[in-house]
Amino acid sequence: MEDIIITFDDASRDKTMEMLGLKKDKEGIQDSEGMTVTDQDFEEMELKNFGGALIGSKVFINKDSNDLIDYFSSKRI
Repeated sequence: MEDIIITFDDASRDKTMEMLGLKKDKEGIQDSEGMTVTDQDFEEMELKNFGGALIGSKVFINKDSNDLIDYFSSKRI
């Protein structure tokens, strides 16, 4: 089983993003290398939709319930 961080409120989101080395700006979310963060479908992640990430991974999850269900169903966790 993989470790995962899931966050839904703004304060937790900001702390989680800081721990993961992510930065928010007017363009969206960027990683420590300045690359735009994408979701599990490789679409640009909007700040308002940031739901979490796999620990040690660049897989970011939207907080939309359908995306969470799709993600966990595909992983069969």
